Amino acid sequence: MHTQPTLEPIPLDANKYTRGSLLVLAGSVRYCGAGVLATLAAEKTGAGYVSLATPSGAAAVARQHLLCSPVIEGPEAKGTGAFDATAFSAILKEAHHIDALCCGPGLTVNSDTIAFVGEVLKHAAVHGIPLLLDADALNALSAEPALLDERRAQNGPPGEEDSAEGSPVSAHAQAPLILTPHTGELARLRASFQGRSSSQRLASGLAVREAATELAQELGATVVAKGPTTFITDGSCWVESSEGTPALAKAGTGDVLAGIISSLLAQGVPAGDAAVLGVQIHSQAGIHAEREVGRRSVTALDVIRGIPAALTTFESV
Repeated sequence: MHTQPTLEPIPLDANKYTRGSLLVLAGSVRYCGAGVLATLAAEKTGAGYVSLATPSGAAAVARQHLLCSPVIEGPEAKGTGAFDATAFSAILKEAHHIDALCCGPGLTVNSDTIAFVGEVLKHAAVHGIPLLLDADALNALSAEPALLDERRAQNGPPGEEDSAEGSPVSAHAQAPLILTPHTGELARLRASFQGRSSSQRLASGLAVREAATELAQELGATVVAKGPTTFITDGSCWVESSEGTPALAKAGTGDVLAGIISSLLAQGVPAGDAAVLGVQIHSQAGIHAEREVGRRSVTALDVIRGIPAALTTFESV
């Protein structure tokens, strides 16, 4: 596949479920905004039905900011303000029509949330549900790499398509998994899964690309290595994106990117294309936000407001 991925037109007979249903698993009392940002971004990117599951202590704040998406309260571990280890099974009783999962923004990392991420991984694998892991879900993997042992054991080769610089990456035959680490998270994942030193910095673009490619091969996943230049790879081929702006170097913009990509997954976009398109939409939304409010003043909310303008660039006729 060597063409620029685009967004298919929405059928005239579409309903909210045929347009894709996304469940966002995010937030904690300390980081209650993370799930809100991911959910708002997913809404704007076009999924028909987006739900946010967040710990009970963060739910009230989330509801104040989400008028279009339901908020599911997940059981909270005592004294942590975060999901307890069994929260996912309780959430599933309230969630329906799950076409994709987004897990990780603002979870915090402790023994309960690590177990929670493990349950999400198992459910996605058993039911073949596309899953995006971001932020603290990645930190949970770094702390407990055994969460992905089953996937690593079953990992086959990536897609058969030819590798080519600048070509969208192909999807894996397994239930799609997308990881979206920044360079620090990528270095920790590399140390956990490949036995490298956790203090070894990924100081160059080449080092980031190589680390992302190795991780994608190891886990049978699509890796989006975020930075001023973002590398997207499935371990077979890779795409480089440097179209963004320093305005995106703000807290919360990673949550926005997670929401954009996972929304595309819910709409049926293959993992590789969803990752490439998501990064490009995010970059263009950041550029639009910068034009509106100035580079220094852009916030994650401004980037979300820029998504509709960015989407027009990628709509197929």
